Amino acid sequence: MSSVTKEQVRFDREHDSREDITRAEQQLAHSTGSTRDSDMYTLAYYLVRSPKKEERERGIALLDILLEETTTEQNDLAKSTVGIDYRFTLAYGLFLDDQLGRARKICQELLQLQPNSGQAKELWEMIEDKIRVDGLIGMGVVGGTAAAIGIGLIAGAIAIARIARK
Repeated sequence: MSSVTKEQVRFDREHDSREDITRAEQQLAHSTGSTRDSDMYTLAYYLVRSPKKEERERGIALLDILLEETTTEQNDLAKSTVGIDYRFTLAYGLFLDDQLGRARKICQELLQLQPNSGQAKELWEMIEDKIRVDGLIGMGVVGGTAAAIGIGLIAGAIAIARIARK
């Protein structure tokens, strides 16, 4: 399976250190109403880039909350830079977590809001490539399984024919 390289994207796992996550958690714990969303986004940003699945899932959950709040508060806010940042980071986190169907859906929403976004287009291509590769791997597994079953059936038929001759 292909892996994401820094040449492919500028937004790759640059900040997956434990210190960044710890600092963002502490900042969120002490944030007030006016900085809460920004601090929550910072934590989610670091979490979705974590190599640990449970941390990525936690970051995705935080972004879901933020996006839901911005969508219900004001439609304009959901389409603003903040809403676009939430969508992009969510789509990227979903991509890293191999939730490709949902990543594709969020990225499609993002491209509808910002059709000229280079980062969104690049993420879209990465998602599509990974879906294609995963599909080819799946077909290979199915094909290999079918071939193994076929060989097994042929070997069984040969064995039965030999036994019947004796």
